[in-house]
Amino acid sequence: MDSFDMDSSYEYLNTRSITTPILYWVITSAIQGYKNFNKFHSLNQKKLVSNQLLKLLLKKNNLDEVATDACRIIHSQSLKSENSNASIYLTIDKCIELIAHCGHQETPEEICQSKKRLAVLQHEDTRQNESRKNEFRYYKSGSESDPYRSRITIPLKKEGTTFAFLKIKTDYDIVHPSEAHLYYQDIATSLSDVLILAQERIHFDQLNKQNSRLEDILNSFNRMFRKKAHIYTATSSQKALDLIESGEEFAIIVSDMRMPNMDGAEFLAKAKIP
Repeated sequence: MDSFDMDSSYEYLNTRSITTPILYWVITSAIQGYKNFNKFHSLNQKKLVSNQLLKLLLKKNNLDEVATDACRIIHSQSLKSENSNASIYLTIDKCIELIAHCGHQETPEEICQSKKRLAVLQHEDTRQNESRKNEFRYYKSGSESDPYRSRITIPLKKEGTTFAFLKIKTDYDIVHPSEAHLYYQDIATSLSDVLILAQERIHFDQLNKQNSRLEDILNSFNRMFRKKAHIYTATSSQKALDLIESGEEFAIIVSDMRMPNMDGAEFLAKAKIP
């Protein structure tokens, strides 16, 4: 069918009798038109969902709010029914937790079963070899209570490691099966970027608050001893090493033990006072 010449086949429309070539043209035209329609619908659907998800990158909300907005977008663009929903589960300290949901509410028992299934998938993911870690796969299964209901599970990865799952339940296929892999892969890429940025934003805010508290402590330390000695402070071990290498002479170095990138023991080993 892929090599069928559609343009030259229109000559068959001038005949009044139904022959084998005409029947062949009608059938192949219908199949090709159906495939083209599904591909067009899937591409438009994919662009629409991805564009709306990427807009979440501009929002400075916390992780739970961003994930909830993402579930609303994905659920609103799927073929909705009374039983359809979208959920995001996140790996937190080696445990899988539900952080966002939109649509039909699930019972605690259903959520517990979902966590167990996702834990098994994540365990299988960690056992994959390096060549398959970046390979995209999604999982589709029917509901035990309703065989016509689909449950779609999409792993979300960061540097080849699954850190979250998108779970979709629907009574119908969202896109044609021939376009499903690319459709879900595009959603997984966009949603992963959104959630990773939200996590990094939280981490940055935490570091910023820690640095602010550290600066307050160092400033109070400086005020206490400024009349007795010249005090130099640094908010990181590397900045302290740069200060020492600048040529300043120091009689005493006071260091915290637990610091990012370099602990106190490593810092003092590198810090040499003449």
